Amino acid sequence: MTASSQAPSNRTLIASSLTGTTVEYFDFFAYATAASLVFNKVFFPDHDPLVGTILAFGGIAVGFVARPFGAALFGHFGDRVGRKSALFVTLSIMGIGTCGIGLVPSYDQIGVWAPILLMVLRLLQGLALGGEWGGAVLVTHEHAEPGKEGRLTSFPSAGMPLGLILSTLCFLGMSAMISDAAFESWGWRVPFIVGVALVGIGLFIRSKIPETQDMIELKESDDQAKVPLAMLFRTRAVSLLLCALAFLAQGFYFYAAYSFGVAYGMESVGYSYNSLLVATLLFSFMYLVTILLSGRLSDRLGRKRVMYFGYAATFVTVIPFFALLSSGSMALVVLAFAMAGISSGFMYGPYAALLCEAFEARVRYTGISLGLTLGGVLGSAFSPMLFTEFFRLANSWIPVAALVMASAIISTVAVAALKKANGITSAAPSSLDGALGTTVHS
Repeated sequence: MTASSQAPSNRTLIASSLTGTTVEYFDFFAYATAASLVFNKVFFPDHDPLVGTILAFGGIAVGFVARPFGAALFGHFGDRVGRKSALFVTLSIMGIGTCGIGLVPSYDQIGVWAPILLMVLRLLQGLALGGEWGGAVLVTHEHAEPGKEGRLTSFPSAGMPLGLILSTLCFLGMSAMISDAAFESWGWRVPFIVGVALVGIGLFIRSKIPETQDMIELKESDDQAKVPLAMLFRTRAVSLLLCALAFLAQGFYFYAAYSFGVAYGMESVGYSYNSLLVATLLFSFMYLVTILLSGRLSDRLGRKRVMYFGYAATFVTVIPFFALLSSGSMALVVLAFAMAGISSGFMYGPYAALLCEAFEARVRYTGISLGLTLGGVLGSAFSPMLFTEFFRLANSWIPVAALVMASAIISTVAVAALKKANGITSAAPSSLDGALGTTVHS
């Protein structure tokens, strides 16, 4: 990064990036919670309750499928027009989607248009989320002082567990304060409307951040890619695949614990939902703290070394996680979820900076956004269904643990093979003839 006289303070960078990604993930997890609790009744009442729930969860799949398209769309916009402009658009679209879900009429009011509108709004949110994380990370990285990139870019990543914590507490608060009937009628809408206020705060903070110096130099050098996506596939396709595979273990372990683990604990072991909710809140808290810690450590020890530790911890702890979860002791269950949160955080904390350093400036927005979203499709979109099917076939959690262990090996190999872009500043002409350059912080 070249210093800029208008460079924002670290506090402003953190507030801008963390607010945006927290809003995005707050809404993502709020939708998942509402889909499991009330959407089958509000939007799909003519179906069997189980079928209605499956259809409601279809909105989650729609969001995941839309993300890579949003990454390509806003990546092009961010690499051609500017990082700051793209971030304004993504957060604004997210606000429209969030507000729309909170206000969309029920099936009883407008019939089949209710679920159609719900899916359209989820599509908008998926598109926005595809460009939000990458943009927030990129603006932070390109404004960061040398040697502080890992610490600062870990904050937008921390928006994931923070959004999860806030959405869980919000739904818990609403369900505790009002009756079940009121919650089903209007209470579930409150978290989405609250999310709109956070969007407004995020837009205000982002208005104070200037365009990055890398982007300014890129425009002045007349070295921009006409079609960033095409150049990315032509020059950095292997790096893109490796970035996606680097996320695989993090996605697998997160959903093995948070999604499959909760279902397994309730249905097979017999824990109450509230007990497991406490455990998942601790998981999220440990995840949050470790993301920030590992991002800071990566500035001193290197991105790869810290992530290797996370992958090794995942490989070693996933079997004890399920063994403790199966013990019948809530104290051991809490320990299991804390252990999973720490392992996941070490994989995810340095990931943002690693991606930023894997792509040159003229395709960086597109590259890091697609890297994460494709990794999300591989590691998150279908993993809960995959784990459930393997458990059904074997009647055991061992195949699930084996899948997570295999993903840790794959991600380790991917990070080991990932290289740093030669043209790390925008003004430097690209000398990339292939997908790999010099080593990234190894």
